[in-house]
Amino acid sequence: MQLDPGLAFGTGHHATTSLCLSWLGHAELKNLSVIDFGCGSGILALAASRLGAAHVYAVDIDPQAITATYDNIGRNQLEVSDFTVGTSECLANVTTDIIIANILAVPLINLRETFLHHLKINGTLVVSGILHSQTDSICQHYSQHFTCIQIDQQEDWTCISFTRISA
Repeated sequence: MQLDPGLAFGTGHHATTSLCLSWLGHAELKNLSVIDFGCGSGILALAASRLGAAHVYAVDIDPQAITATYDNIGRNQLEVSDFTVGTSECLANVTTDIIIANILAVPLINLRETFLHHLKINGTLVVSGILHSQTDSICQHYSQHFTCIQIDQQEDWTCISFTRISA
């Protein structure tokens, strides 16, 4: 994959991105919809598409991230029609099979209800950008509506995957 992050985050070299890419590489994505929440350069969105996702929503609050994601879709000769790229407003009535968010613990805590709204029952939520010392706190915060199914660690960073169990 060719990637130019431009002024956005995400080259694939950080442990959190590596953990997310590893998760995606082991997931069955064929015909599923995916949200890359906090897409940065779009690396996770592009990987999900390349690995068979039917449609990928790449969202970020940073206009530079949106620009970089569009540029990287073209750079990798992917079909723009397989993506919806923009701010979270582009998710208005969207529910997906998978949400992947490689951001930081505090935003992840604040986004629980947003993720709950956009993820189908039995869908998978993958979160990273979490220091190992924050893992228990994140798991506890999500426990009312999500079941933790896997915790992976690289260096001081953690990636947690959950299944949505209730509304």
